[in-house]
Amino acid sequence: MTGARVALGRQNRERNHHATNNTGSQKEGAGDMTSAFRIRDIAADRGTKQCGYVTVGETPLCPSQIPLAIVHGANPGPTLFITAGVHAAECPASGAVLRTVAGLDPAELCGTLVAVPVVNSPMFRARSAFLSPIDGLNLNRTFPGKASGTISEVIAHVLINEVVARADFHIDCHGGDVPEILWPYSGYAVQ
Repeated sequence: MTGARVALGRQNRERNHHATNNTGSQKEGAGDMTSAFRIRDIAADRGTKQCGYVTVGETPLCPSQIPLAIVHGANPGPTLFITAGVHAAECPASGAVLRTVAGLDPAELCGTLVAVPVVNSPMFRARSAFLSPIDGLNLNRTFPGKASGTISEVIAHVLINEVVARADFHIDCHGGDVPEILWPYSGYAVQ
């Protein structure tokens, strides 16, 4: 994990990083050394790590929450968003995200890491492999989601519009648990 602490932009340490979101405004915390990085109720000051739960919607039984960690580096740089648990039975991917967050020292980090180790909490609690026990949908097939949709669509909407939109990079971790086998691969946008 020694290389991870610099992976978010050691090359950006010497320059002032100004990232913009889809509306053209500066991303919160991107270039300002004093600003906190906030996602809903979780905020991390520069050089700190904060973890908690973000309420993304309501179900008939209880609020639907996802765990979220913010590691806001002491120095400015890009924002990396890492997710796991879109298919909630893919436990190795969730474990990898948790170990990544635990292994980062924000004092040595350039940039910000936002991590969600279990995106699909309803499936995780039900130990369901692919379909939500609440709405019968595969979260991986509902993106970009809907603000007023089913719980899977709301989770997708919140992630895309409140987290991915603020990130410079996004890594979605999957593991070949339950009945599937996934071969190593990487995907990227060609511009």
